[in-house]
Amino acid sequence: VATYEFEYAKEAIKLEAEEYLLKPINSEELAKVFSRIKEGLDRELDEERNVDKLKNYYMESLPLMQESIYMALLQGQLRDERKAELFENYRIEFSGEAYVAALLHLSSKNRPEGIEPSLLLMSVRRTASEELVGKWHGKLVNWFGDIVLIAELEKDDAVREFTDDCDRFCRIVKKVTGALVTVGIGNIVKAPEEISESFKGAESAVSYRMMYGSGRAINIAEIAPGEDSSMPSVEDGLRNVFHKIKTSDEAGVREAIEKLLEEIIGIKTGIQQYRIFVMEMITGLYRFGSSNRINMEEIFGKDADAYAEALSIGSQEQLVEWLCEISLRIREKISNERMSSTKSFVEKAREYVSENYSNKDLTIEMVCNYLAVSSAYFSTVFKKETGK
Repeated sequence: VATYEFEYAKEAIKLEAEEYLLKPINSEELAKVFSRIKEGLDRELDEERNVDKLKNYYMESLPLMQESIYMALLQGQLRDERKAELFENYRIEFSGEAYVAALLHLSSKNRPEGIEPSLLLMSVRRTASEELVGKWHGKLVNWFGDIVLIAELEKDDAVREFTDDCDRFCRIVKKVTGALVTVGIGNIVKAPEEISESFKGAESAVSYRMMYGSGRAINIAEIAPGEDSSMPSVEDGLRNVFHKIKTSDEAGVREAIEKLLEEIIGIKTGIQQYRIFVMEMITGLYRFGSSNRINMEEIFGKDADAYAEALSIGSQEQLVEWLCEISLRIREKISNERMSSTKSFVEKAREYVSENYSNKDLTIEMVCNYLAVSSAYFSTVFKKETGK
């Protein structure tokens, strides 16, 4: 009997039996066995369901995880030793002969009314997906209020067709969403790990919208300036603007600013030279205001970055308006300061006369010596302020 029992037990192990019962079978014991088997089957089923949930979660999260890899590529932060592993884990494929990054920049000053910026961004992204992604095996990344498209090229000269498609996209997205989008296109690179270099060119290309216009595609390879490009001096133009601020009306100030910008932007100016011009212009305004005893924080705003604000402006017309607004604020401050100064000037003269009225030798020259001004200027100001 023992031999038979051993053989049965041996066979049960081979068959991966859950339990092994000997006759006579007790009903209570049999019930416990079935309960244990049920519990085991339930655990296996839960594990299978958990695996399915994880798979579903993985597939749902895959686009976000892929986008994080694309951002690392754009920032040049993806290490070569991990690249292949991450591409495989996140099902990322790069199979082109060449690659190019395009920055889809949404104008913050020309948005359609009644739509949130985040919703507008989603709408522009959807249009980009429909118009550009399929043909160019594109990969889209949300980038701080803008969108980046990483495109694959079968050959280098396909970038011209890509540029034309991006230009057409700008017109379509304006019509469909109302958004003003400028697409900056970087230089062609040969490997995914070089995409960060192409992206730098795309950012630079977008900066050229001041000179080449917003709402279009700008390819950095087509518009990058030569080494012999020159930058005219802004000193004379600024001097004229400052003179108009002191002596002219709003129309005169606007005319001087428009003339200055036409001289600078009217030539093929490189983006670096343009930025230098903007910095010189803002620095000049700061110096001019400070020399006239104006608190420039009241002009630009306490925590404002005037340089960044000026460089972010998307068109020559908008820059003219911004500069006119700043210049007219300075003009108003100077005018108020001048009125306050002349009133103080007159009051000091009156006080001096009152204190020295008994002096029989008191003359206008003595008053003027006290005020440290010429008698001609004093007489003009005094008459203007008092009518006497």
